[in-house]
Amino acid sequence: MLLQDDLGITTDLYTVQGYNLLEFRGKIDLAHGTYQQMPGVTTAQRRLYEMIGTDQVIWFSHDRPMLVGEVGRYLHLVRVDPRDAIAVVDTFAWNHIIGNTRYIPEHNHEKLKYDAAINSDGDYEETLRTAEDEYLQKHRPADPWSIVRKPRIEDIDDQVLTRFPLAFSTVVTVEQVTLAMSKERRRGW
Repeated sequence: MLLQDDLGITTDLYTVQGYNLLEFRGKIDLAHGTYQQMPGVTTAQRRLYEMIGTDQVIWFSHDRPMLVGEVGRYLHLVRVDPRDAIAVVDTFAWNHIIGNTRYIPEHNHEKLKYDAAINSDGDYEETLRTAEDEYLQKHRPADPWSIVRKPRIEDIDDQVLTRFPLAFSTVVTVEQVTLAMSKERRRGW
């Protein structure tokens, strides 16, 4: 199973959607999706959906998303049952596929920033940029499509795609994002 650990426990994950998962019963219309104005992302999504055999999916992450510009959308915490999971996506590979060529997973980037602060000899920005370049040279795959799908969650940055509608998972909480939450860049809960 994609999400079960050795104990068979489900995983609590987050998603922001334009609809409330407790109420929406329609078909997901990709023409109205979050990235409709970004052809590179939508093209990559279509290719990924062809790989997994469906475009009726919900993207989940382990971390609470930043709510900048998400006013009116719905922030969900879902206890994802492994039976609903259809793919695990390597976030590092995905970001490089969609053009975020400087993307480094947050926990790795924090270490690079810490090390740069200690070893900068006065020019933190240059030291950090050099460390980022070295990290990217070492970790960036020649073909990110070859590693974008993973057999299971291996890293906290991995994203989980579930079928829609959810059959076995439980929506724990739903909160509509307000202007105040967005202005505060609030991460929810």
